[in-house]
Amino acid sequence: AGYTVELPDGHESGELHVTATGSGDKTVTETTLVDDQNTIEGNLDLTELDQGSVDLKTYLEDAQGNDGAVQENTDAAEKDTERPSDPSSIVANDIYEDNVGDYTVDVTLQDGYEAGTLEVRLSDSGNEVTKEVDVSADDNDDHEIEVAQIDAKSLEEEDITIEAKYTDEAGNENPEGYIADTTVHK
Repeated sequence: AGYTVELPDGHESGELHVTATGSGDKTVTETTLVDDQNTIEGNLDLTELDQGSVDLKTYLEDAQGNDGAVQENTDAAEKDTERPSDPSSIVANDIYEDNVGDYTVDVTLQDGYEAGTLEVRLSDSGNEVTKEVDVSADDNDDHEIEVAQIDAKSLEEEDITIEAKYTDEAGNENPEGYIADTTVHK
């Protein structure tokens, strides 16, 4: 996880300690030597931490080993590496003259999905068209997501494969990538 720490003008040289504490009280610390720079950027490897809330703390230790004030919860983060479930089905009609510029596909997501992005891909033997829609978290019984206003004009008049993939807000993609393929005719 990337971080940026702003130090006040006139701070002493020393070591900047950035500590991330996750669920289960596991911690990861990175130490950076600082001189006169006021902005410190770094990257903490959070792989050892459990899923969930991550609290960050920073403090500057001067050259004599004196600790400066601890800045607690200078930034709170969330560790989320769990992949969402694969979309379970796609329902679509054939593509014809009246709907080729405003085509609609219905994708069913599995129970308990998080907020994220649903992407639908239509492809023929050499071309593809994609459309993304933002999806709110699963807070009702409607798991069917409508992906509308797909422009399928660039696809050839042949069998069209329709696939879907889901990516949650943390950037985790469903395990199989594009799946739940359905074939329609244009």
